[in-house]
Amino acid sequence: VGLFTGARLQEICQLHTKDIYLKDDIWVIDINDTENDKQLKTPDSKRITPIHHQLIKLGFIDYVNSIKGNRVFPDVPMSSTGTYSDNFSKYFGRFRRDIGISGKEYVFHSFRHLMADALRNADINDSTIKQILGHTDNSVTANYGSRQTIERLKKAIDKVEFPSIDWSILK
Repeated sequence: VGLFTGARLQEICQLHTKDIYLKDDIWVIDINDTENDKQLKTPDSKRITPIHHQLIKLGFIDYVNSIKGNRVFPDVPMSSTGTYSDNFSKYFGRFRRDIGISGKEYVFHSFRHLMADALRNADINDSTIKQILGHTDNSVTANYGSRQTIERLKKAIDKVEFPSIDWSILK
């Protein structure tokens, strides 16, 4: 999910099943702070992001539909600091070490950077990238008109490819 959305770890860990839905016939992730157990880094972090076709192909929608509770990742507990990301970040660090990946340059947040780079490499404009990643677009032209449609964001996000990954190993 991190790789194909560019979402922050906390944004992913706190997702509720109702945050995954069809909007205009496009599967989306609604990143919000509408529940007491959810928080956003900034007000601009609130966004609706289309789900990449590869993530759907890998079974993400089926997984979400199979969940009996409210949270998409119910096995990730909230920490004493009131976030879900603290505990998962520690788990991810141990997992990385266990499979032989070390170094501060390889952290969960690296997925966010990879998605930003992949969007740029797919010739997606900065304004669209900022909307997908939940960043502020302070350009003068961004202050006119409305945000881009889900359809346009879906076309942009689906242009992203990670050709060196063998997805069959994940099934």
